[in-house]
Amino acid sequence: MDYRQATRQIHWRWILTWVTLYLTILALGNLLPDSQITTFVRLTGIVLCFLYVVIYFSHDYWLLLAMGATCVADLILAGNNISPLGVTVFVSTQIFHLLHLLTLRNSPTKRYVFIYIAIAICLIVLDVLFDIMPRLYLVCGLYAILLITNIILSYRYRKAEPTNPKAWFAFFGFLLFASCDFCTSMSYFSLIGLLPASFYNLANFLVWFFYYPSQILLSNTGKYDIMTAKEGKN
Repeated sequence: MDYRQATRQIHWRWILTWVTLYLTILALGNLLPDSQITTFVRLTGIVLCFLYVVIYFSHDYWLLLAMGATCVADLILAGNNISPLGVTVFVSTQIFHLLHLLTLRNSPTKRYVFIYIAIAICLIVLDVLFDIMPRLYLVCGLYAILLITNIILSYRYRKAEPTNPKAWFAFFGFLLFASCDFCTSMSYFSLIGLLPASFYNLANFLVWFFYYPSQILLSNTGKYDIMTAKEGKN
């Protein structure tokens, strides 16, 4: 595949739509941060990324699962942004992204991911039975391990294939994802009083400043480029 050709196949209408939505999200996040309209536009942007993957990378099942789970997690967190269930769904999102990265690199180490899943399920069950720690902290810890792993793997992917734009999309997508989650942590610590209350609104604004572009980049890491295939038939 000609990677540069594949990148050029991203239609200008999609780019215009993403840019318009991103600017709208930033404007609403600044002017109407707590409005249901803002929440609706944000969720629309995430669902659109999922539909983009459905349309153009319909055979990349791990990416489809990752973006689909992202939609579900965001829908849950839209109602309660500190929901343990929402964060748990985001854990599955990072697992699907991890499996997607391993598939892109043809890595034979997928079995370790399933071992991690088994350990994570055991830890969550034990916490449910014995109330070892707040559920939110446990799932956030599991999530952080997966996100760091994805950053490391995407960095190695980019280093191994420096001319592949999808490798760059993956690496910077996960860096932006991590930046979003750092801001989410700031928002939470501000909410519970560990950081000044003045940090709360700024952190919430920055969450989407980083988050939406991360989803656009990650949605363009699909392995099966339908757009290129269609052009080849013409």
